[in-house]
Amino acid sequence: MRMDSQIRGVMPQIAVNILDGDLIDELVTLVRSEIAELDDGPGLSTLLEVCIDANVKAAVNFLVSDVDEPELRVPVVAIDHARAVARAGIELSALLRAYRIGHSRFVQTAMAGVTNLEHPNGSVAIVEMVTHVAEYIEKVCAQVEAAYVEERERWRGSRNGVVWGWVSRLMDDSVVNTGTAERALDYRVNGRHLAVCITVEDAGSASTDVHVSTGGDRASAGVAEDARDLLASHLGSAAPPLTVSTGDGEMWVWYPVAHGFVLDVAAVAREVVAAKSNVRLTFGNPASGRAGFRRTWEQAREVMRVASAEARSLQPVIAYSQIASTALMSDDRARLREFVVDVLGDLALSTEKAERLRETLRVFLMNGRSFSAAASRLSVHRNTIQYRVEQALGECGRSLDSPDDTLDIQIALRVCQWHRSSVLVER
Repeated sequence: MRMDSQIRGVMPQIAVNILDGDLIDELVTLVRSEIAELDDGPGLSTLLEVCIDANVKAAVNFLVSDVDEPELRVPVVAIDHARAVARAGIELSALLRAYRIGHSRFVQTAMAGVTNLEHPNGSVAIVEMVTHVAEYIEKVCAQVEAAYVEERERWRGSRNGVVWGWVSRLMDDSVVNTGTAERALDYRVNGRHLAVCITVEDAGSASTDVHVSTGGDRASAGVAEDARDLLASHLGSAAPPLTVSTGDGEMWVWYPVAHGFVLDVAAVAREVVAAKSNVRLTFGNPASGRAGFRRTWEQAREVMRVASAEARSLQPVIAYSQIASTALMSDDRARLREFVVDVLGDLALSTEKAERLRETLRVFLMNGRSFSAAASRLSVHRNTIQYRVEQALGECGRSLDSPDDTLDIQIALRVCQWHRSSVLVER
């Protein structure tokens, strides 16, 4: 929208006031103070100064020349700055906030200039100026946002490929200098690790066949990243985790953890539920060094394989320590089912009643055969536990007086807990 000719004549005077004043220096100081991450490092700091200088001058030129909005050219350095911010991993909201700050201060300075001129059409000039500056900011923000998003996706894919290349070499028997790998990954391979697979539940069927994502679905990637950051906060990691996106809403993450660290699965599950995050987290056990880097990852993959087979029937957070005793038996599902049926009999049926009896017997045995402890755990009366245990033992035809029978029952119940549909029998 072009200005009235009389109003356009005021703009050069406003431009002089802006450019001769301290607006650019004030904006640099203000943005650095309000958004510290944009001033993180000499490269970003210098680029921020140049970007603010170029944007102020471009906005002034837009007012003076009164070009049509489609003809507006965003400063090249503004695009370069947006791309640098994306590569630095800084949130887009921080970049756009800087433009809002600049917009506000520019308008304030320009309005003061119009007021000082005591122009007869000062009010109209202010309205025209505010409208044109808003057009400029809208155009610039749209272009820098597009540049940011494009660069973030490109950089994420490129970085992801590089990271996975090094991770693959660490996983196999390649001769790799650990120090070189650590510098390339910015991650301490010789430290202690906790691997987790983050799977976005609605992103498609999970697969244990690893392929590297070079972009992927942004929504799924964002959900996985939020879960990764939530977990990092919960674990209190002193250093950033190592991340690889494998595509289809899956992300592999290695967290550096301290010796003696113990994962609180229940606490993590509560946080995931509280955050309403539609993800499943499968953990390996903490392990040290290059061998541990691989071992914890393989364990997390095994847990994911079990969870994938059971679809949504398992809880959202599962650790290898919970399924370790059955993981070694899971390769031959047919024989595993035979074992379960032989031990549990009708207790291996895929019915609500059998499920209730299995869970009661499992909790009873897990709590040292204490009826009271099991009742407290399941929030039912002690007599109910006693009745269900008697029913369960009757269904499987076994006795807890036999140590061998008791061990078989515990193993079979654990298998049912984690491999439900694979081993249970339909009536």
